Amino acid sequence: MVFAGMSAALAFNGSLSAACNSFRTCYYADINLSPSGQNNDVLNISGLNQNWQNIGDPILICGGIFTGTWNDCASSVLSRRTSTTEYAWTDSFCHGSRLVITPGEVLNYVGNTFNDKISSDRDNNGGSSC
Repeated sequence: MVFAGMSAALAFNGSLSAACNSFRTCYYADINLSPSGQNNDVLNISGLNQNWQNIGDPILICGGIFTGTWNDCASSVLSRRTSTTEYAWTDSFCHGSRLVITPGEVLNYVGNTFNDKISSDRDNNGGSSC
């Protein structure tokens, strides 16, 4: 039963990795694009993820938040995309405040509005809701 729950939590449009993969938008738990280098340190996103509570955090990289997910965890972002804009929201299902991440953008700190508050994302849709 535990494994089934873990599998469901890891089903999302992206992957967890030690680094930011090409053509992805990558989220980091801490400022200045850290940590990185260990398995599952970096959240690589593509497509639509309506609820980050469904994105598991198997090594609890999110520190003291201990939800077991990436929900309300990200503090910095790197876009390795060449033409696709990424949008992130403070609430699930693309609601709340919206962060626009342009291709190639580096956000060493996402700012007070978004720090440890991102809960959903979508790419290349003009920033409309999910």
